[in-house]
Amino acid sequence: MPRINLPSLPDGIGTYVTDALPADQWHRLSTWRERVFPVEGKDMQWSDLQHHVIAEDAEGAIANIGFDLFNVLADGQAMDMLGIGGVVVMPDYQGRHLPQHLFQRVREYTKKRFPGLPLALFCPPRLISYYKKHNFQLFNGKVTYLQGNLCVDSTFPFMSDVSLQNVTRIDLTTHPW
Repeated sequence: MPRINLPSLPDGIGTYVTDALPADQWHRLSTWRERVFPVEGKDMQWSDLQHHVIAEDAEGAIANIGFDLFNVLADGQAMDMLGIGGVVVMPDYQGRHLPQHLFQRVREYTKKRFPGLPLALFCPPRLISYYKKHNFQLFNGKVTYLQGNLCVDSTFPFMSDVSLQNVTRIDLTTHPW
């Protein structure tokens, strides 16, 4: 998919969706400190995400939300979900509600491209309240995913933007996202 421009954010910050995030831009987003992403997941295998909603300034990418289509088993029944990962905001832009705006852009884009599919993510326990502010709900059932060739119980809370209260178990046939 080529770069698709999306509506600008406040302060004229440009946004776009792409599946070809240049390596230099990912490097910029993911190396501004030693551990940009949660330390709890540093030794885990994560799924690569093929789509990105990016905010950029004149220098390049300043914020990212990655996502991709995944098929999971919800109580043994196949279910498609859009896995969210790679949520990051450069330090100079933190506190400006960029994730809120980017989640809105993700929802607008995926509603057209993947109608009716829920967004879901894994997060450290300390970020549950943060993601609740972005309309995600905590799933209280069991979650498994691949690590290497083994199916393991999730060490991260699983959240979705739709109610999964009637589901007791989510099994991924992939690494977490």
